[in-house]
Amino acid sequence: ATYKVLYTQQLTKKAKTFQDGFVHAVQVHGTITYRLLDDCGQQLTSTRLSPQQAKRIEGSDELLSFWDGFLVQPDYICDPNEVPGLKSRSGSGALTTGKTEASRAAATGPAQQQRQQQQLQALM
Repeated sequence: ATYKVLYTQQLTKKAKTFQDGFVHAVQVHGTITYRLLDDCGQQLTSTRLSPQQAKRIEGSDELLSFWDGFLVQPDYICDPNEVPGLKSRSGSGALTTGKTEASRAAATGPAQQQRQQQQLQALM
């Protein structure tokens, strides 16, 4: 799964400044690696979890708290193609960059927007 997120390293500051980013999950050899990426697709940090641990956090607020040095707030589940550079790292074609919220909303139908809202609500 890939999530559009807001993240900050300002853990103790009262008025935090959040930045756009992504969390991308990949399962390899029985573990799931969650990578926190900035809005350019550069990896900031990652963590590995067992499938049991991942299943426990995927529907809870723990997705917000398991990053060392980062506070992460999920926004919505997104298509992995929205992450700049992600396709190039997997070797499958051109990059998709520069989508604005308005163009993303226009590109998705009402049913998909409703699904994304339901998925976001399930995360919070």
